[in-house]
Amino acid sequence: MSQFDSSNGFNERRIKVVATRPYNLRGLAHGQVLVLTVMLMITLLGFVSLATDMGLLWSERRQMQTATDAAAIAAATALRSAANITSAADNVASLNGFTNGTNSATITVSNPPADGLFAGNANYVEVLISQPENTYFLRALGHSTVTVSTRAVSGIENSTGCIYALDPTAQYAVSASNGVNITSSCGIYVDSSNAAALQVIGGAVIKTTGVGVVGTDSVNNGGAIENLSGGALTVSQNIAPVPDPLAHITKPSVGACTYTGTQNYSSYTASQNPPYSGNYVVSPGVYCGGISVSNGVSITFNTGTYILAGGGMSLTNGGGTATGSGVTFYNTIGSRAGYSGSNSTYAGINIANGVTVNFSAPTTGGENSLEGILFFQDSSIPASSAASYFAGGANMTLAGALYFPTTQLNYSNGINAAYTILVADTIVFTGGATMNNNYASLTNGSPIQSSSLYE
Repeated sequence: MSQFDSSNGFNERRIKVVATRPYNLRGLAHGQVLVLTVMLMITLLGFVSLATDMGLLWSERRQMQTATDAAAIAAATALRSAANITSAADNVASLNGFTNGTNSATITVSNPPADGLFAGNANYVEVLISQPENTYFLRALGHSTVTVSTRAVSGIENSTGCIYALDPTAQYAVSASNGVNITSSCGIYVDSSNAAALQVIGGAVIKTTGVGVVGTDSVNNGGAIENLSGGALTVSQNIAPVPDPLAHITKPSVGACTYTGTQNYSSYTASQNPPYSGNYVVSPGVYCGGISVSNGVSITFNTGTYILAGGGMSLTNGGGTATGSGVTFYNTIGSRAGYSGSNSTYAGINIANGVTVNFSAPTTGGENSLEGILFFQDSSIPASSAASYFAGGANMTLAGALYFPTTQLNYSNGINAAYTILVADTIVFTGGATMNNNYASLTNGSPIQSSSLYE
């Protein structure tokens, strides 16, 4: 058969062409976006889960750090009072939600600290708290719990202050005027909320390391408050009230009268027992009616506690001397000793100009004792009671704390003492004074101490 058609000269060859559908690129793109979206969502969910768990763990850590800080301060306070530091720390930590041995919590108390800046220093306490905390989303990564740990170090330091006025509302709770110059190597705290709680006028100058006032100060008419170098010092106003820093001191026990009636020591008293032979030497005891020294005599107070059960103490012997090492004078009322005779009511301390005085407080005893306490007024004495006056001329050396928590203290001319602390309801500086803060003679440092966080 011929391959050519008769009509067109060749035979048409049948060729079948099959058309194929073009490749769907749009569908492929949609599939990739879906995969990427899923992967991104998983990643974001992981980050959100991690952030959620980390946020919960951080919150737990903050709560734990608060408990650790409080426990460290409690332990340091217990250290100062020779109490059990571990019990103190555990009790306070428990109050803040972490009990040793409960929910796998571990509380470790070390004195001295094992690590850090204060490692090996017995004046500091280290507290560590750790506890495993449950996770939620991190479980998918194999972490069902994460252990959280915190650390704090607290220590006992001498207070930065040595002048405290405790009256909460008094105008001029601390005052200096008439050109007096006060130099204090430690700070001044005034608890009065009055608009003129601290007054410095009339050319008076107070040089100190710092001043804090609950209310505000009044410095004018040539008065000035300066730092120890003579530059201007900014007073911290509207601070929180400072608690009585010596309220923890245990009051001496008042027994029966050792001496009844005011004990007068004077060169003109022929019948004086002991007789005057150039220098009186007296011993500790309960002086019902107080002590009076006058007429230029010299007197030595043997070491110990002198309880003035009414009548107070008066040193007005111009030209005379009064000395005593390791002494404390506790000023109260006669009824504390069952005494109601002459001069049984409360009277202040009066050290007049012209007296040479050299007193120092006990140097041992520890927390709550009379270590560092020179004059101690009974805190139950009403605020309206007599003020105390420490004038002393140019030769008054008082190494110790003068504590008059409810009455006014008038102070001037204190010099040379290694340390002097004034704590009173109100304080009036009537003459120049220098306040030092060298507590090296005291076994346990200043009677005013604080527990602070250091790490």
